[in-house]
Amino acid sequence: MLRWLALAVVMAVTPLVGLSAEPEAMKQWGSWRGPLSTGVAPHGNPPSEWSEIKNVKWKSRLPGPGHSSPVVWGDVVFVTAAV
Repeated sequence: MLRWLALAVVMAVTPLVGLSAEPEAMKQWGSWRGPLSTGVAPHGNPPSEWSEIKNVKWKSRLPGPGHSSPVVWGDVVFVTAAV
């Protein structure tokens, strides 16, 4: 009987685990237009203005032009160039 009760509790609580946490897929920008394919970052907080020096966290020179969307996966940003 105790075994069935423990199983029932686990099954009842399991769907609630992680409800408050953001799903892993929503933390990544793995394709064009983002995780929801809408172009919206669900929990984004972008600056309202920026320039060459204002609100820039990092810069990197690419070897040539490119037309793809950057991909953000964890702490890594992937970009491509035609060269």
